[in-house]
Amino acid sequence: MAIGPAFVLLRADTVRFRTDTVERLLGRKPRTFADWRARNVEAFRALENG
Repeated sequence: MAIGPAFVLLRADTVRFRTDTVERLLGRKPRTFADWRARNVEAFRALENG
């Protein structure tokens, strides 16, 4: 799969199959990209503002 279409799938938060790897390794359910973005937005704003 090309990278572009893969990012489209990730952004839509859909994949062809899911595994329990994250939950087994981290002991919690995986987070969505939207959740990650909300948790890290200030770090990116700091980069923009130098």
